[in-house]
Amino acid sequence: MPLLHMDTDYVRGVGIQLQQTSNSLQQQLQQLNGSVQTLSSAWQGPSANIFASEIQPLLQQLNQLTESGIILDQRLQREVDEWERMADGADGSILAGILLGGFLFGGAAFLMPEETLAPIEKGEIVTGYSERWDLEQYYQAQKGNTCGFQTTQNILHAFGQDPSLEEIKASVGYPSDKEGTQFGDYEPMFEHFGVDVTAHSNFDSEQDAVNSLLQDLEAGRAVVGRIDVDPLDSYWGEQAGGHALWITGVRTNEEGEITHFICNDSGQSSDRYENDSWNGVSMKSGKDGVPDGQGIEYPAQEFLDAWEMREFSYIVTDDPMRQVVDSDIPGVPSAHDHVA
Repeated sequence: MPLLHMDTDYVRGVGIQLQQTSNSLQQQLQQLNGSVQTLSSAWQGPSANIFASEIQPLLQQLNQLTESGIILDQRLQREVDEWERMADGADGSILAGILLGGFLFGGAAFLMPEETLAPIEKGEIVTGYSERWDLEQYYQAQKGNTCGFQTTQNILHAFGQDPSLEEIKASVGYPSDKEGTQFGDYEPMFEHFGVDVTAHSNFDSEQDAVNSLLQDLEAGRAVVGRIDVDPLDSYWGEQAGGHALWITGVRTNEEGEITHFICNDSGQSSDRYENDSWNGVSMKSGKDGVPDGQGIEYPAQEFLDAWEMREFSYIVTDDPMRQVVDSDIPGVPSAHDHVA
C-alpha cells in the first residue's frame, strides 16, 4: 500500500506541474497577445501584414497546447483516482502485479494508459431499449445550455413529431433565445405536442427511484432524467450544474448489480475520445464522424450521485415510443397498434 500511495502522489504532482505550467503559459500568452495587438496597430506597411499573418496562427497553436495540457492533467487525475479505488478493493499481491506491470518514471512505477483496466466492467444485461431500437436517428446535440429543450425535441421526434426548438420554447411562453428549463416546463411542453407525460420527484429512497425507472424503461417509455453533472467525473471533468438527458437503458451484471446508465446526452457533443484508454471507454461517433453523446454509458455510482442531487426526479411519457416495432418486451404494442 505505501508503494501505491507514493506512486499516486508522484503522479498527482506531475499533473499539478502540468496544470501550473499550462496556466502560467496562458497568462503569458495573454500578455503577448496584447503586445502584438499594440504593435500591429502602430506598425504600418507590408511587413506589418506579413508579421500579423504569421504570429496569429502561432498564438492560436500555443493556446491550444495550453488547453490540451489542462485537459491532460484532468484526465491524469481521474486515472489516479481509479488506481486508488482499485487499491481499496485489492490485496497486496494484486497491487504488486499491477504496479510491476507498469514502467518506472523518476523512481515511480505506474501503468501506461493503454495498460490500465477499465474502471468498471460493463454488465451484459440491458434493461430498456438503448440496444433494441435505432435511436441515433433521434439524436441531436444541443447548442448552448439548451439540454432540456433539445432532449424534449429528440424524444418528440421518436413520437413522430417534428417541432423546432423555437416552437417548443414558445409552447411554454419562452422567447427563442431562452436556454435553461424548469421542472414544471416539461409536462406542458410535451402535452402541447400531443404526448402525455408524468413527472416523478417524490421517491422515498434511491432504490424506489431505480425500480420505477426500470419499469418505465422495460415498458418502452421515454424518460427525461434530471441530474447535476458535478459527480460525472468520467466525462464532465470539473463541470457542475443542472442538466437534462434522455435515459434509454440500464446495464446490469450477472450478480444483479447495476454497472452503467445508458443515455442519449445532448450535452456530450465534443468531449469523447476514440479508444480512450484513460477512462476505459470508446467514442461513439455520430453522423460524419462527429463525436456525440448518443448511447453514452455513465458509471452507475457517478450517475446515481448526479441523479440524487436532483432528488431522483424524472419525466416519463405515459405511452411507449412510437417506433416500437415487433418488440419482445411484454405489454409493449408494435408501431401499427399505436393510436396517434
